[in-house]
Amino acid sequence: MRMNAVSILLCTFHLSGLCSSAHLPRDVSAYVENAEACEHFGGEYDSELPFDQKREIENGIRKYCSAANRQLSMLRKKYRRDPAMLAVINRHANEAVTDYR
Repeated sequence: MRMNAVSILLCTFHLSGLCSSAHLPRDVSAYVENAEACEHFGGEYDSELPFDQKREIENGIRKYCSAANRQLSMLRKKYRRDPAMLAVINRHANEAVTDYR
């Protein structure tokens, strides 16, 4: 049963064209890019890295995670009546974005 629901959801996104960021509104596309970069930099961090690499990663985290965090609440409010768009937004609302400080 769960597999069917996931398949239906994936087909819905595919048919509506929301699988590609090229079909997203500009503000949502920018958010998705920031959220993905945030997650990438967050996954790269290791306290054992050389100072320069840690600083570069920390700068990336600050830049992308803070931007995605600011965009998230605004987009959730703007698209609150658009379930498909909210699904895209929430799919990228990972812990790195929501807990950024």
